[in-house]
Amino acid sequence: MSDFRLQGLAKVLVHYSLGIKKGDRLAIRTEPVAAPLVREVVREALRAGAFPETIIALPGLAQIRYREASDEQLSYIPPALRLAFEEYETMLNIQAEENTKELSSVDPVRLAVAQEASQRLLQTSLERTMPQDPYAKGSLRWCRTMFPTNAYAQDANMSLSDFEDFVYRAYFLDDDDPVARWQELSKRMMTAITIFQAGSSLPALLRIQPMATSAIVSLLLLTVAR
Repeated sequence: MSDFRLQGLAKVLVHYSLGIKKGDRLAIRTEPVAAPLVREVVREALRAGAFPETIIALPGLAQIRYREASDEQLSYIPPALRLAFEEYETMLNIQAEENTKELSSVDPVRLAVAQEASQRLLQTSLERTMPQDPYAKGSLRWCRTMFPTNAYAQDANMSLSDFEDFVYRAYFLDDDDPVARWQELSKRMMTAITIFQAGSSLPALLRIQPMATSAIVSLLLLTVAR
């Protein structure tokens, strides 16, 4: 049986973070350990009328690639990935590392070669991100989130179950309607930004937008680009 919190997170990602609508193409990038969340996101995206696709990176392949590939191979961008960045309407990156130290022994020069090629894709995604009109023709709505893993829990000196509780609480997944909670937080933030831009004092800002610790953590963990 699926964790109800993953079902809630899928709803947040599909209906709030990405604002998916009928006909949208959705690229989901992650690792196998995040399969429980991927299944829920695909289910919710299909119900919304979207066309979800998965790009799964197997553990260990990155290390092999950096050790064995030539510079030309390291700079190669798979056509399917390029298509997603250049043409898809939505993209979801789910961080789900099983070993956060996997590339610690890789030559930094090798990493830089691959990162330079990836930088061009990143620039494309930024150019297609239109906060003022996220549904404009040619625009890209993207989001990055985290799926709790043993590796992240160990880095935080926590058990996996405790880390899951910490992350899911930060996502407001214990709420009856986490999507509504995020929408409420978004409205409060916009009010706070408007007041701040108008030159109001910090005390006045804090009275209108009393940011709780959980909300701050949520914003750090769930990066939303709309």
